[in-house]
Amino acid sequence: MTTAAKTAAKRPRHLSPVSGRDEAAREDIVGDGMHRWRRERPDIDCSGKAVVGRILRLQGVILREVDAALRPFGLKYPAYAVLATLRVNGAPFEMTPSELTQSLLLSSGGTSNLLARLEREGYVTRTNSTRDRREVHVRLTEDGKALADRAMEAHAEAERALIADLGGKERAALGGLLSRLIVVNER
Repeated sequence: MTTAAKTAAKRPRHLSPVSGRDEAAREDIVGDGMHRWRRERPDIDCSGKAVVGRILRLQGVILREVDAALRPFGLKYPAYAVLATLRVNGAPFEMTPSELTQSLLLSSGGTSNLLARLEREGYVTRTNSTRDRREVHVRLTEDGKALADRAMEAHAEAERALIADLGGKERAALGGLLSRLIVVNER
């Protein structure tokens, strides 16, 4: 069981008899910060923090839990993301560095350094294209594919544990809303 799953299993869920709201909401650090903003700067509409601040806070929580799930495989999320992205791209499990950079939302320098490390570790190879020598292809090795396959199960389990408190309809609604925010704001 991942750290997130253990935490979710231990966390009591109590509804406040007054508001009917989940008591965990009272522990929300972003909500506390918003109250301070409103007290000290009532002239500024800080309502965006209700969503954006919580997403930013949740990013750190998610990365901590995902990294914990990937630790037994000797991976942290960025390296795992490269391996998993190549793996789900399908045979021959290959992409260009620019395709990976765009897919992973990394800088080109960050991707290059990560690929160099993964190549040294024997998980990927980089080769020049037979059509254009300037074009490079990154391909999973057999070891890289095997590692990705093992780590993907632990990663998916950690993600499920992180959203274990949400029902199916809540998951679908939140997923749809987050997708809409991504599409609208990436334009």
